[in-house]
Parts: sequence; structure tokens; C-alpha cells
Amino acid sequence: MAPSESELTRIFKIIMILAGLVILIQAMIVSKAILIPLMMSFVIAIICLGPSQWLMAKGVPFWMATTIIVIVLSLVSFGSFFLLENSIQNFKGNIPEYSNKFKGLAENIAAFAGSKGIHFEGQLFANLLKPESAMKYASVFFQGLSSLLTNGFFVLITVIFILAESSGFTGKITRIPGNPEKRLELLKKVSVGVQEYMLIKSMTSFATGVLITITLLLLGVDYAFLWGMLAFGFNFVPSIGSIIAAVPAVLLTLIQLGPISAGLVALCYLVVNIVIGTLIEPQFMGKKLGLSTLVVFLSLVFWGWVLGPVGMLLSVILTMTLKIALDNHKSTQWLGILLGPNPDEKTIT
Repeated sequence: MAPSESELTRIFKIIMILAGLVILIQAMIVSKAILIPLMMSFVIAIICLGPSQWLMAKGVPFWMATTIIVIVLSLVSFGSFFLLENSIQNFKGNIPEYSNKFKGLAENIAAFAGSKGIHFEGQLFANLLKPESAMKYASVFFQGLSSLLTNGFFVLITVIFILAESSGFTGKITRIPGNPEKRLELLKKVSVGVQEYMLIKSMTSFATGVLITITLLLLGVDYAFLWGMLAFGFNFVPSIGSIIAAVPAVLLTLIQLGPISAGLVALCYLVVNIVIGTLIEPQFMGKKLGLSTLVVFLSLVFWGWVLGPVGMLLSVILTMTLKIALDNHKSTQWLGILLGPNPDEKTIT
């Protein structure tokens, strides 16, 4: 039986939508050099709107509130970057020394295993787990951030223009024909969602970084502040960020202080991330962002593939924004429901 005209029309629409998505994704991949700074600019601007509006509510003029926010943002961002960059360069300078120590450790492990009847090549073991290999993953991530901060001036200028336009943006929306109230409600949902997510994630990431740093300082691990900053930054990457941050710190502790201390460091990372990521963070976030754990993980993979390391950082925000947009149209609400959590699911990360 031949399909009806209405069925053919529906199939054609589906094909056109899928083709459009493929073209859109490919366009994002090709243009990510300019797309990433623009996305970061809008996200940073949305985050800055909260403090800016708070200052204006206290009687601070709009131009002064914007200036204060921009100055604080510049000092924090570039100060953190240069501190981190300096620590990484110092660590890289000591990698040959750590490599030699690790080769000796690998040979001792191979000799001990051989005495127990387990034989493997110590040099092969050292090559598989050498510090350069462990730091490769962190280096890839920070190369993405470095390329973003290379365009830091462009991002900063864009944020300034967005903040300057924000005071009259509501008036522009209300003048657009159609349903301005619905548009304003959508923009408010996105803005509030991003601000809440970044506030909670920043607080929990800061607590994670501080606890990791204190533990490593007490144990005497080299570059404790570097590993603490890594734990802070990678905590924004859902699911796998904490694991990536732990690998170089645990490996360095193994080389420097031995297996017992390395085990303590690994236990510290495990406990901190379970307590903060599994117990504390969900109590604040709950279902506010409305994303299932599976969707969070898949969004991490997808946006990381499309936009690289920065896409991993923005994966939750971008997917959350997409879900809010889908929820606000009757024809796409079913997709928003599929992206949401199960009725008994209380956490997204």
C-alpha cells in the first residue's frame, strides 16, 4: 500500500529537520574558533547580570555597576590564568626528574611482582603511566582554555557591550510583534537557570578545590595549589571531570611519597567528590535544571566533540537552555520531557 500524501509530507519534514541539524552541527564545528568566544561572552554576561542588578538595587548607577563588574571579572580571570599558567610551566620543568623517579619505581614494582611469580616489563609499565602521559589530558583541556583566554580581550569587550545593552533589552523585546510576555519569560528562565547553576557549581567547585589543596599540603605533595586549581576547574566538567583532575595528582604522589600516600590522596578525591558531588550539591540543585543524568553525560560527549574542552564546560548550560526552549513550544514539549529527569530522579550531575 502506497503511503498517503500526509505521510509523505511528514517524512519529508523529518528528513529536512535532520538535514538541517547535520548542517547546523557542521557549521558549529567549522566556526567554533569564533563561536566559542561568543558563547562564553553571553554566558559570562548572564552571570554578571545578577551582581550588576544587585548593585543597582543598592542605588549604584548602571554605568558604575557595570564598570565594577568588568574590573572584578578582569582581575579574577586573568589573575587566575597567569597563576595557573606559571604553576603548569614550573611543573613541566620538573617532569624529567619525576620521570626518572617513576622509572625506578616501575622497576621496583616489576621486581616485586616477579618475586611473586608475576612477570612484566618494568619499562613498558613506566611508559604506560609516565607523568607526561598523565598530564596530556589536563594539557589538552587547558590548551582549550588558553586559546579562549588568548581572545580574552575580545570576550571582555563583547561582555561589556552585552551588559551595556541589557538595560534596554527588555524594551526591545516588548516592541517585537507577537507574544513579548512569553519571550521575556523564556529569557528570564534561561538567565535565572544559568545564574543558579553557575552559583551553586562555583561554590561546590571552590569547596572541592580548597579541600583537595589542604589535604595535599598536609601530605607534603608538590604543587598542591596547582592540583587544587585543577580540581576546581575540572569540577565544572560533569561526570568525568573529577576523575581527570585526580589522575596527575595521585600519580605525582605515588612518585614523590610512595603508594600509601598515593592511596590516601585517591581516597581524599573519592570522599570529597562523593560528599560534595553526590550528597551536598544535589540538595541545592535538586531538579532545578531539569536534566537527567544520562542527558548530562551525553551532552558532555556531544558538546565536547563539537566545541572541544570549552564545550565540556558549557555542556550543561547549553543543554539546559535547549530544554527550556523546547519546553516553551507545544510541538517540542515531548522532546523537553525526554531530556528531563525521571519522576524519582533528584540529581543531574
